[in-house]
Amino acid sequence: MEPVREIWFKCEKCGGEAYCESNFERRPDAEVMCPFCLSRYKLTDVRLD
Repeated sequence: MEPVREIWFKCEKCGGEAYCESNFERRPDAEVMCPFCLSRYKLTDVRLD
């Protein structure tokens, strides 16, 4: 079993940084939600590398 790692992203609206699990990157249309302001984004648009 592959270990789960964190993928960090930054909210374009409030600037908060948060993370999701690496299983999100397997889906090309993955969406993430900012835990601070509840804005939703495509992971590919807000991902921090």
